[in-house]
Amino acid sequence: MTSAGSGDGDGSGRNRSTWMLVAILALGVVATVQALLVEPRMHRPIFYDEQRFGVYADNLRLHGFFGDEAGKFPATVEMRSVGYSAGVAPGYPFFLAGTRAVFGTGTRPIRIVQAIAAGAATVFTALLGWRLFGSVGGIVAGLAMIATGELAAYSQFGLSEVLATTFLAAAMFLVLVSFDRGSWPLMLGAGAVLGVSALFRPQALLLPIPLGAWALLSSRRGRALALALVGGTVIAVLPWTVRNHVRLHAIVPIASYAWGGAFLANNAHAGFIYAHPEDFIGVDEVRRIRSLPELAQEAAWRKLTLDWIRAHPGAALSGWIRNGWTFLTHIDDLMPRWYQIRMQTVPRLDERMLAPLALAGSIVAAAAGLFTRRTFLPAIVALYTIAFFCFFLPIPRYRIAMLPALCVLAAAIPAAMWALLNRLRPTTSATRG
Repeated sequence: MTSAGSGDGDGSGRNRSTWMLVAILALGVVATVQALLVEPRMHRPIFYDEQRFGVYADNLRLHGFFGDEAGKFPATVEMRSVGYSAGVAPGYPFFLAGTRAVFGTGTRPIRIVQAIAAGAATVFTALLGWRLFGSVGGIVAGLAMIATGELAAYSQFGLSEVLATTFLAAAMFLVLVSFDRGSWPLMLGAGAVLGVSALFRPQALLLPIPLGAWALLSSRRGRALALALVGGTVIAVLPWTVRNHVRLHAIVPIASYAWGGAFLANNAHAGFIYAHPEDFIGVDEVRRIRSLPELAQEAAWRKLTLDWIRAHPGAALSGWIRNGWTFLTHIDDLMPRWYQIRMQTVPRLDERMLAPLALAGSIVAAAAGLFTRRTFLPAIVALYTIAFFCFFLPIPRYRIAMLPALCVLAAAIPAAMWALLNRLRPTTSATRG
């Protein structure tokens, strides 16, 4: 589990690795307990996205179809006169449907599963930090995940963020192991896990492209590794893509509603975090578009988005920069309101601090000789996530997707300092001698 330069490769390395694994698993237990203890001091409303996921899950469980219906929620709220058959990613509705079928409609089973997922995400993040930056990097990366409280807070919601992040953290760790071993079968599995993450949050679907390019350029077996990574993702997503083709007679990899979010971030009046299309083009035009067939609606939003970008390239570029800054700096309103343990507000590490800490960690690691081609893995994940939400609506809660990558890069700061101290010790001894 150790990496070159980690300082864990002496004669007692096996025992130290065992204790390190125990420590990382303990961090996972702490993260799980933290998530189970989170409880707001007041009754909270059910958020819109939670209601929408619930409708899709109940339609699956009770009526045997995936989608929603015209004349019912959420179509009525969205002013749609048609139903969607692929309006959201399938991962979370299937998870909800399965959980409700076995345990009923209560929230406790979902919270328990998501608390365990929060613990698993912390473990995979710590393992990734350990592999990249040694023992100090692994422990600090796991502690940073816990300190933000973000996974713990989101584990109480009926939202896809926690499970998507857990699969993404697992995929990142498997990608690095596959890269180190030059194993394309293992990379195939890593790609499949990444595909599962995309089935929960579709923005991960394009991530194999930059990661594949990184593997291609950085490994002697790069071509096989890159193809395996992309192939594994395709294997995970393909069954749902085939299902969508049967239903919609078009290639829709995961969800049909993507360009609507892009339009909200690419128009003359964009700039709001939470916005609705009627704020920009009026209620009548929204009703007209949302009376079209499902994919025709997507085509209409795509045309509005791209036409505006072509007509206003300078404004579009300025908007992307604004969106990226907003994505990194705007407060996630859910955290201060709903991250409370035993009904008490507790201190936490503001996740907005992780981006500058990750940048500083990358610089310090480079100065200490710890930033190698392997370290580009979490950097690519973080930069890809930021770039994605420069173009799409930069909702702050979506920052959770890059939480593991940022925690690992931020952990490079103490890891690099520890490595520098270790290098100075022999010099100090020699000087005294």
